[in-house]
Amino acid sequence: MNVTLRKTTQVTLFGLGAVLALTACNDTNNSDSAGVAGDSKEQKAVVATVAADFSSGAHAVFSTEAPFSGVTQQSPTVSDITVNCNGEYFYRIERFSGENVTRFHISKPAEVLTQFSTRDSSGQETSSSNPQGMVFVSDTRAYLLRYGSNKAWIVNPSAKTDAEFKTGELDLSAYSVDGSPNMSDGVIVDGKLYIALQRLDKSFAPQDAYVAVFDTTTDQEIDTNPDKAGLKGILLPVKNPGDIEYSSATGKIYVQGTGRYGSSFSGRDPEYTGGIAVIDPAGKYETAMVLDDGDAASHPAGLFTGMEIVSATRGYVVGYTGFNDNSLFSFNPATGKLDVDANGKPVPVADIKGVGIGGLATDNKGELWVSIADNTAPGIKVLNGADGKVIKDRIATTLNPTAIAFCDAPGK
Repeated sequence: MNVTLRKTTQVTLFGLGAVLALTACNDTNNSDSAGVAGDSKEQKAVVATVAADFSSGAHAVFSTEAPFSGVTQQSPTVSDITVNCNGEYFYRIERFSGENVTRFHISKPAEVLTQFSTRDSSGQETSSSNPQGMVFVSDTRAYLLRYGSNKAWIVNPSAKTDAEFKTGELDLSAYSVDGSPNMSDGVIVDGKLYIALQRLDKSFAPQDAYVAVFDTTTDQEIDTNPDKAGLKGILLPVKNPGDIEYSSATGKIYVQGTGRYGSSFSGRDPEYTGGIAVIDPAGKYETAMVLDDGDAASHPAGLFTGMEIVSATRGYVVGYTGFNDNSLFSFNPATGKLDVDANGKPVPVADIKGVGIGGLATDNKGELWVSIADNTAPGIKVLNGADGKVIKDRIATTLNPTAIAFCDAPGK
């Protein structure tokens, strides 16, 4: 069983603005039951949406079949939210300011089934738990990644009561830099949970990033380098990881790193210490750089703030040059090369450039859904993942779309 958590790709003013972390992913990341291309199950897309002024949020649900009909403005709430799917159920997570998980059924997207707090009840944790998403083992077992804590929770997604929700913990305190290891995304591959850890210090400077690995049967951490003293996890060649995804086409795990954002307040320039790295889960957890984001002198795509691997030879990356100034580029995971024009310049896919890209996700037909923020016409553009051609120019979302997750359609 291989599942991944989807993240959003924009920096928000709440939640992650408070900690200057990437909401990912890219996505936040999720498995969102994104499915495998060619899977015959009919799906529904669940989309987290956010007001342009960040005053509110809601979710929307759409068919993945033309004409992509759906509903928006479901169960309005705060703006700092993300969504995950598991089967016919989806989970809306209020992050920094909300700290809760709310369960819905895809057939009744406005009806709250349960809601549970992600705060520590012992009183030992004084900062926000800032939950980032859930990675599912089964209908009754999942891992809740808590960005502001040293501990991920083991939870029962089908719980009916508070007492049934939290069933255990994973201790990640060994990776903490300044209060928490900043767990941002997760994926399960062959019975192992891989958790991406950003490890930012108090100035939000990224330190060496790791992926911690746990056995999902025993919930014990695996020492990925037993011949070496120190942390048990996988040291990454990129900093500030956002998305982590498994590709069944290559048998590899891909990790997108952002590096360090620049600051208009202090005048600090961006630090291009990110890129896309690969981990071999079948070997000795070897890592390699697939696509480098460049350096201070040359960074043709900007910082990388989102990623989607569609096939062994086709992937997408969100290039960030400023808030709501993002572009979508394609690359070949096999060669580590961006697709460029005759002058060697990366070419934006489907003319998606200079906009706010809030999330990427691929459905089980291999179609790429791209969340695009717009003050007057926010929506999702649907592309053919294989070649980037436009299938649907815009699915209107009312509010700006961010994270996208795919659930099984009812009775399918």
